[in-house]
Amino acid sequence: ANMWTNPGEMPNDGIDNDGNGFVDDFFGYDFRYDDSEPMDPIDLSLTVTGGNPGHGTHVAGTIGAVGNNSSGVTGVMQTTKLMALKAGGVDAGLSTAAIAQAISYAINKGARAINASYGRTGACSATEYASLSAANAAGVMFIAAAGNDNSNNDSTTNFPAGHSVATTCGPALPNVISVAAITQTGAKASFSNFGATSVQIAA
Repeated sequence: ANMWTNPGEMPNDGIDNDGNGFVDDFFGYDFRYDDSEPMDPIDLSLTVTGGNPGHGTHVAGTIGAVGNNSSGVTGVMQTTKLMALKAGGVDAGLSTAAIAQAISYAINKGARAINASYGRTGACSATEYASLSAANAAGVMFIAAAGNDNSNNDSTTNFPAGHSVATTCGPALPNVISVAAITQTGAKASFSNFGATSVQIAA
């Protein structure tokens, strides 16, 4: 019930009703495979090295699962709307082009915050930076995982979280929030990346 739906689109009619270039994007879109099925596969038989089936569903549920329905599960924000935009797959494939398309779609459809539970090390991407800068200009928050390598992001930058501080791609973007992981006792999770400057909060 908390899934966002595209008010300009009719589901499953094979027509781009709202003329945005995406056919049947009723619940969102899969920019990895260029189709209208953004569902996160949870079938463990689909697991390929580096993949993480079900992760998107798990994160979305933590954020906004419907509450007070006797299911035993609730999100931290029970009245939110969740727009399903898929840029990667269970094979861990995640292109910069797909990420940029998803961010652009979110901006154009009025998203207020983007969850980004992915990361990589290496050089920053000018394309990614431009997309996040456009999100910043539109007032869209970008919540990024600090990373799961137990490393210091101040010395080894993890992107896209690294855009919360200045990089060779440009100044720090105030809409990018880098999030580390802590345990239920408040201690840093053993796997979580950290950084006194480059990580803003932990949860």
